[in-house]
Amino acid sequence: MLYIKLYLLLPAPLSGRAAVTVSSNTTSSACCDRNEWGSCEAPNKDNIERFTGLLAKCMKKAVIAGKNIAVLAHLDNMQQYTWRNLLQFNPTQKKNGYSYADVVIAPMANAVNRAIRRGTKVVFTLNGETGKSVSQYASQWLKLVAYTKNLIKRGKSLNNGDVLVGISLNYNKVYGWIDFDRISPEYISKNFDREWKQQAKNYPIDLAGMRQLYWAVDVIGVSGRRSTESHG
Repeated sequence: MLYIKLYLLLPAPLSGRAAVTVSSNTTSSACCDRNEWGSCEAPNKDNIERFTGLLAKCMKKAVIAGKNIAVLAHLDNMQQYTWRNLLQFNPTQKKNGYSYADVVIAPMANAVNRAIRRGTKVVFTLNGETGKSVSQYASQWLKLVAYTKNLIKRGKSLNNGDVLVGISLNYNKVYGWIDFDRISPEYISKNFDREWKQQAKNYPIDLAGMRQLYWAVDVIGVSGRRSTESHG
């Protein structure tokens, strides 16, 4: 399987290509495209098509070689360190004419569509470790499930189950939005109740939307890092 993990870097850099600028409260303010010279240009039809075409070319070579396709997008703030799990953004809301769905999801889904053939298996993950966004805007993420699957399958003769669409969370602070002084599991476990009570009123969770989202996706990914040392 060809596994493509695209890092989307925020202000100008999206090392897969796109980027979003982030304000001090971790709220995204706009998207831009990082070109080959490292400068940031506003998204437009030309640079979106350029990215889609290059990615499709890469995927097509893998498909010809008999590989399947897995895509996972990661979003990072390169302006200053912000854990992606705390980034607050609505994936369908347009900022300066473009949304996360326009700049990230659609180009990658269209690239997959151009590359695959009958028998190709696809796992397309809409996000990576963006728990705050998923918990606050679950209903908007839900809209992207069928949207993405339709883009990938458009005009293709595929079997049921060939295209799986999912979301990806982090084992540490699944809901994302609770801010701590430190992010070690030990510290969080000791201070979670206190911080939850203080912060919950400011960051409402879309529980109904989350239930629908979790039932609608084909895959739920959970990333976590554990020591590989043997403990006997």
